[in-house]
Amino acid sequence: LGRSDLVHWHASSHHFPRLERVVLKHCTHLEEIPCGFGEVSALQNMELYWPTPAAAASARLIQQQKQQDQRMVNSAFKLLIYPPDL
Repeated sequence: LGRSDLVHWHASSHHFPRLERVVLKHCTHLEEIPCGFGEVSALQNMELYWPTPAAAASARLIQQQKQQDQRMVNSAFKLLIYPPDL
């Protein structure tokens, strides 16, 4: 998604069971990334460019969830947030 006016995104792992990658660019109104993405076992990569601080924080929570998920022991979830100070 890029340059979207999306504010609230409601989704769960059931909506995107095979989602491998999420890239969000300049979604400057998005309040959070759906926490259900942490349950998508196929999700390996998330990239956020110029997100809101709240969206960046929710992406970090998903990263923590993925790291704790026993199914992901042999896989590495990658999170990129640019700029990194968000």
